[in-house]
Amino acid sequence: MMKFSYGTNHFKNKEIGQENCYLLTNGLGGFSTLSIINSIIRNDNGIFIAAITAPNIRYNLISKLEEVVYIDNKQYELTSQQYVQHTKNKDGEKYLINFSQEYLPTWHYIVDGVEIIKTIILVYGENTLGVKYEIVNHLNKNVSLEVTPTLQFCEKGWIMEYNQQFNISNNKISANNIDMNIICDNWNINIFENLQYENDIYYSYDAKDGRESVGRFAKGVSYTYSFNNNNKAYLQFTLTNEKKYTEILFDNEIQRQKDLIEKCGLKDEIAKVLVRATDQFICKRESTDSLTIIAGYPFFADWGRDTMYALEGCCITTKRYEDAKNIFRTFIKYLKNGIMPNLFPEGENEPLYNTVDASLLFIQSVYSYYKATKDLDFIKEAYEPMVSVLENYIQGTEYDIKMDTDYLIKAGSGFNQLTWMDVRYEEELPTPRHGKPVEINAFWYSSLKIINEFGKLLNKDTKKY
Repeated sequence: MMKFSYGTNHFKNKEIGQENCYLLTNGLGGFSTLSIINSIIRNDNGIFIAAITAPNIRYNLISKLEEVVYIDNKQYELTSQQYVQHTKNKDGEKYLINFSQEYLPTWHYIVDGVEIIKTIILVYGENTLGVKYEIVNHLNKNVSLEVTPTLQFCEKGWIMEYNQQFNISNNKISANNIDMNIICDNWNINIFENLQYENDIYYSYDAKDGRESVGRFAKGVSYTYSFNNNNKAYLQFTLTNEKKYTEILFDNEIQRQKDLIEKCGLKDEIAKVLVRATDQFICKRESTDSLTIIAGYPFFADWGRDTMYALEGCCITTKRYEDAKNIFRTFIKYLKNGIMPNLFPEGENEPLYNTVDASLLFIQSVYSYYKATKDLDFIKEAYEPMVSVLENYIQGTEYDIKMDTDYLIKAGSGFNQLTWMDVRYEEELPTPRHGKPVEINAFWYSSLKIINEFGKLLNKDTKKY
């Protein structure tokens, strides 16, 4: 499969090095994303952001791993980071000669004739981060690596409390009722006598967006590995209690991605990359015990509109037909007065239904599914929910959604933004769409035609449509 690769021209300085980020996800809504030089550029970044409740109760457990390599007792900082006072900046990117990703993100450093290759993994279906370090040491120098996780253990997007406390032992770090286990076989463990707080982390891309641009994290333990007879070392950070060998986890994840690509059957190299990329957005929703699609990382959750837009590319083109049906059933379960949810409930919160297009896009997506599969049994299952959408839109439903006398759909009033142009700033709607938006009525016309076609297949009377 095609490998994305960045060389030294992309690491000339931090500004260039921070223009691109990697992304890994775990099928639960948890993710790992930093710049490709391993710096934090947003508060929503982290190397290990776990989904405590899938998909969007997410905690930033480890912001990044600070790495120092010792070669013949000389110290070299591999970490890159900007600070408020730029004189504190860490410039590890000067040793980085390549970042690449075929299946997993990989960093390649050269320091004083020694090559250090780092690869990371998020285990699919688990809150587990695995890290592999390999060295190439033809000169037989004494090489050791010190790794210090920078800790937050706070909800994604929040700033860690100034004096947040952590309980740290050899194999566990705990805070905020979260226990993270560490598998660090053959590493020397150094637990700090006192927690070290860094309160001046600079989030350069948050600054550009006018968001809070200064953050903090804590450090309380480091792990050191001496590469005497071995050229590989593994670390694992996990919320599970089952011990698994990290090397096997790497092999399993690469094979899982290869299986998805083979199942799809696409031969074009870019198409294969897209199969792997789309997989990162399909994840479990715990509240419905089913699947959904995340609208985007690092900020967004699963939205009805975005899910239905993305479903054909994520599930139908890639032949993940069972996943497609699972996602349809997730949304059908919450269909209310003909409207699909725009945002799902978390905990005891009610879903939000402020969308006019999600329900119509649902019908379009079911039609795309049928064209690909000819699965009439599922059309029978989805037919009444689709009819419910049309009937509610004809008779009138919430948010002033109703068919007008010219048979077009009108929608919206007040401060409700019901289409994809949904910006609201305080009491202003910069892009108001109240009335009869053109794309909504295109979806409406298409939905009427689709129901007529399904009606013929199922011997239903659809003359009114």
